[in-house]
Formats: sequence, structure tokens, C-alpha cells
Amino acid sequence: MIGGFILSDGFKLGSTPQDKFPRIMTGVVIVVGMGVALYAIKAQVSPVAAIVAAQASVVIASPIVAGVLLWLTNRSDIMGDYKNDIGINVVAAIGFLILLALAYNTAVHKFYPMLLEFIGSA
Repeated sequence: MIGGFILSDGFKLGSTPQDKFPRIMTGVVIVVGMGVALYAIKAQVSPVAAIVAAQASVVIASPIVAGVLLWLTNRSDIMGDYKNDIGINVVAAIGFLILLALAYNTAVHKFYPMLLEFIGSA
């Protein structure tokens, strides 16, 4: 459900459960997820492989989300008095570096070899 709310809020179409567009966007996100699952079933892809691919894409994309959040929380025009101070930025930078390391490890040592194997078997 959070994907629908984030998508709707990102397009400034509403951000509460009472608004129309977050409910619509949540439905869209759920239908897209169901479509991917149905495709995996129809193509006889192993559910484990589909789940691993989904998790790998989340791990690889998470530094982008973390970086944007870090950037936004350091902007006084957006955060005002709640802008990050130095202590929060140090902790956030450590977390960001950990996410980068995880994403690198997943992309280079796990996802890329699986992709080469998949391409080779096709």
C-alpha cells in the first residue's frame, strides 16, 4: 500500500487514505505486482527466482532512495527548522555507505552472474 501513497504524494495527488488518488494508485501498484506474478506463473519461472530478482532490485535501488532522502532532509527550504544536523548526517552517511556496499555486492557478485547465466541459457 505504501507504494500507492508514495506515488500519489509524489505527483501531488493526495497523501491520506481519505483522498481518491492514493487509493487508485495503491490499486495500480497491486495490479502491476499481480501481473508480474501471473507472468512468472505463465512463463513457468521459478517463484524463488522471481522473488530473488525482486529483492535484488530493491537492494540495488535502495541507495538511490536513501540518497534522495538524505539530500531532501538537508534542504532548509523543504525541512525548515527540522533540517538534519551534523550528528544525523554522520549516522545517515554511514547508513548510506552500508547501502552502497550492499547494492554493489548484490549487483556485482549475485545479480550479474545470474544475468549472464540467464542470457547464456536463452
